[in-house]
Amino acid sequence: MALKRLGAGLWAVVDCLYLPMVIVFSGIFLGESIGVKGMLGAACVVIAIMAGSYSGISLNRERRDLVIGLCFGLAAVGFLVISIIMVKPLLEDTSVLWASFVRILAGVSGLLIIAGFHPERATVMAVFKPSAVWKTALPAAIVGNYLAMLAWLAGFKFTLVAVAAILNQLSTIFTFILAAIFLKEPVTLPRLIATLLAVCGAVLAASV
Repeated sequence: MALKRLGAGLWAVVDCLYLPMVIVFSGIFLGESIGVKGMLGAACVVIAIMAGSYSGISLNRERRDLVIGLCFGLAAVGFLVISIIMVKPLLEDTSVLWASFVRILAGVSGLLIIAGFHPERATVMAVFKPSAVWKTALPAAIVGNYLAMLAWLAGFKFTLVAVAAILNQLSTIFTFILAAIFLKEPVTLPRLIATLLAVCGAVLAASV
């Protein structure tokens, strides 16, 4: 809902709040500390995302959509951070496979309930009918959702929450790179700077 109202560029900037929120709350509730190098790495990644997203930002939106989009965006980031902080202690003694299963089951169940009451539920539920789109959508859903979630949770299980969050944020940078390779999108100066900054940030974070 935030992405729909803000657009990809503004959403990427709002999503930058994820990293500082994780660092703050993991320090408060989990007692984690990533030190000066970790903080520098986090700053590099946040600046990289903002620099890379700059050319994609469009403020040509109604004030109402902007405000509602920002509220949805802040809620999305906040809920995600809270869930990470809550699940970290459980991951210490829980299988990543089991944790992923429960997370996906909860998400799918919630979406099905929402879809059941949606005014356009016939259109929404139509996606479950096999079609030619499945050839692309199904593999993408498995790789981008299930396999990505396994790796995402494993990162939080085996390292500090803040360090995993710093590396997670590189997904935006990977998007810039892959879009240039496969979609032939132009490599702009802000995105080139973003990639270099993100690499520096990742190296600093990984050395914590």
